[in-house]
Amino acid sequence: MSNAATYEGAFARGVRLHREQRGESQQWLADQMRDAGHEWHQSTVYKVETGKRKVMVEEAASIADIFGVPIAQLLASSDRVVAMNRVLTSAHSLADTIYELDVMALKAHRLRAALAVACADYDDLEDSWEIHFGDTPPVPATAAHASLINFDAADAYAVDVRRRWLDIAPLMNEYANVERLEDFPPRTEGQQDG
Repeated sequence: MSNAATYEGAFARGVRLHREQRGESQQWLADQMRDAGHEWHQSTVYKVETGKRKVMVEEAASIADIFGVPIAQLLASSDRVVAMNRVLTSAHSLADTIYELDVMALKAHRLRAALAVACADYDDLEDSWEIHFGDTPPVPATAAHASLINFDAADAYAVDVRRRWLDIAPLMNEYANVERLEDFPPRTEGQQDG
């Protein structure tokens, strides 16, 4: 096999593997290439990925730009390298998502507490009006919002993440730069250590 055929085959595999790594279709890549000024269709991507069509240097540069990698990485893409990149990308995304969900769980906990206090304060007012939604009879604010105040699914998530923290901490630190999570339940303003 000639050097040209070797590189063409490697490039074809690199394009397919990078596209699949992103979870995108051949049509998606064709659309991206058209946006970059090339007359590509899904069938063009198929032919490139199967080695039935050669790629011009300008096209190769556009493909590399679309994937955000140097052209050399498309040529060096082995199944193992791309598979490892998929593992790392997926691990980063999952660790970031776990952390973001935890931040949102803490926010939901604080907002539930704030809603409970606001409703109680409202209900304590002598001239407060009872609240009703639609055709329901009027009830105090706390009763009207009880389902939200008592919705503790986010709390359960936060507790579970902390229960399992020792198992995931090294990976969370590696992939999401998170060394520890905020205490749960979170401290309220003015609460002292102790």
